[in-house]
Amino acid sequence: MFLPYKTTVNEINSLIRKTHAIKPLSSEKEEKKSFSFLRDYVMGEHGVINGSKLQSVWFPTDNESFLYDIFISHSHNDLDKAKILASWLENYCGLKCFLDAYVWESADRLLKEIDDEYCFEKNTGCYNYNKRNFSTSHIHAMLSMAIMDIMDRTECSIFIQSDQSISLENIRNTQTLSPWLYEELSFMKKLRMQIPSRYKRLYDGVRMFSSDGNTQCMMESKESSLNIAYDVDLSSIQDLSSEQLLSLYQNGNAKFRNLDKLYVSTYIKNFPLNRL
Repeated sequence: MFLPYKTTVNEINSLIRKTHAIKPLSSEKEEKKSFSFLRDYVMGEHGVINGSKLQSVWFPTDNESFLYDIFISHSHNDLDKAKILASWLENYCGLKCFLDAYVWESADRLLKEIDDEYCFEKNTGCYNYNKRNFSTSHIHAMLSMAIMDIMDRTECSIFIQSDQSISLENIRNTQTLSPWLYEELSFMKKLRMQIPSRYKRLYDGVRMFSSDGNTQCMMESKESSLNIAYDVDLSSIQDLSSEQLLSLYQNGNAKFRNLDKLYVSTYIKNFPLNRL
């Protein structure tokens, strides 16, 4: 990944008002998969599931069709806004976006199918607690590794902050209650910076800077009885306004020109990108 950004639901709403109409985003997922359909493919010797094969089918990252320009990080409560942002960037600005709900199958559905197969005890009519913990750790590890791989190979990322996700008043405003947002924001901060090949000869002249940022307390579900807060740091992630998103359209589908224009207007200062 090269550079991270953050925007808000309010900025996306402003983009909607300024553009009037945004085409719907089409899903990249193939026909819905099921674990039972994949069982023969992923089952190895002695009844051992090949986790690498299962991950590659359920959360694919490793072929040419899974090369993206922008990774969009969002709460599942803001999926509709994330779809609009992705649609604008893809259909109007020529930037291919990764939105997990439109590319990958549901981790929860995979986990339910595996639990029904391996963790449900017919004699008690209940799921075995220890087996459920074990299956969950495997599926979540697969998903985490897939997220890291996609983010690592995506040029930039955009995190959507949501005012409506703020809830618990006693939680400090530097924490998130979503483990997945915590993970993705941590990846944004800690993944190696990969300079795009078109910048490599110019890299010595690039000066990066951190912007003042506000972090917020966000939660995935108000109905959850278990809340665990994670510290997050958004101070080094550049804000992205609706005007900046709108300006990307001026170059139409010229992907690299749009990304370069975005970088110049935010992170890269006092440096002419003449390549381009």
